[in-house]
Amino acid sequence: MPPLRLGIIGLGLAARDLHWPALSALSRKFRVAVVCNHTIPKARSFAKLAGGVPWTQDYRAVLESDEVDAVDIVLPVELNLKVTRDALKAGKHVIVEKPLATSLKECREMVKLEKATKPVTMVAENFRYRPGLKRLRKLMKDGTFGDVYAVQWMAATDLAPETSAYGRTQWRIDHKYPGGYPMDGGVHWANAIRMLFGEVTRVSSWTTAVNPKIGDVDTHYMQFDTAEGVHGTYCHSFSAKAHHEDRLTIFGTKATGVVEDGRLVLKQRGRKERTIDLKDDGGYRGQFEAFHGAITKGTPVETPFEEGLRDFAVIEASLRSGKTGKSVKLKG
Repeated sequence: MPPLRLGIIGLGLAARDLHWPALSALSRKFRVAVVCNHTIPKARSFAKLAGGVPWTQDYRAVLESDEVDAVDIVLPVELNLKVTRDALKAGKHVIVEKPLATSLKECREMVKLEKATKPVTMVAENFRYRPGLKRLRKLMKDGTFGDVYAVQWMAATDLAPETSAYGRTQWRIDHKYPGGYPMDGGVHWANAIRMLFGEVTRVSSWTTAVNPKIGDVDTHYMQFDTAEGVHGTYCHSFSAKAHHEDRLTIFGTKATGVVEDGRLVLKQRGRKERTIDLKDDGGYRGQFEAFHGAITKGTPVETPFEEGLRDFAVIEASLRSGKTGKSVKLKG
């Protein structure tokens, strides 16, 4: 089977640093046919990176091309709904970057489009395809921890403009979606929490802006309950000075586990600590393999637009709780 012909719409940091390495490793499954960006320098640069493929400034030219089977939409969030709608009208399969849209209303519109169309649709939620998290989920299902009753997830990084290219991305700074970085990055952790511990049913949060230069919220502490009876905290600061952390602690009736730096340290009373390798590639290759399988074999994807809506809803409810000081229940 020849490679699927892919058009990439939006050639910023995510497309270049995250999507392209995965796609170039899957050259037997995907061939980049055309790339698109509204600025000429980025379009030319990415086209050269992809082997001298054609480029355009008009995404509609990509959608009108008979040389394109599917599109990878990697645009500012406020453009997702419009470009996705146009792509599906043109009969193209769609993978679109997260967050799914700018509001719950728009997310629901995306889900409606998905249900009313034949082409494959999926949100590029790479956390769902991370091999390390998949292995962790299997360990939990196999009873390694016993009954999990509580979790604590601490995450921190420094996205100040002087230290991070993402912190200099104007559409992220002047975001048209709630929460800024806690939403843009937080949907990853929302998806992982839901995958590992069950659907979130209630949140109670505290939010603040330590560095208003990168958005209206940059620090986010959320308490949550899940439908599977797990109680947890998820804390994320995007303004942690000179510090990076991503540490998940799982409390179970048989064991406690600490996940950090690509490994699980399993602790059990009366036994020596055991280390289990959870290193992975970030899940980017997996998400494109899933996209390819859905198009060529009809394999159901793990991240339809409905998943993107649920992830958005968790963080939106948490941000709302942070503003009002009241807990928020999530339904369905």
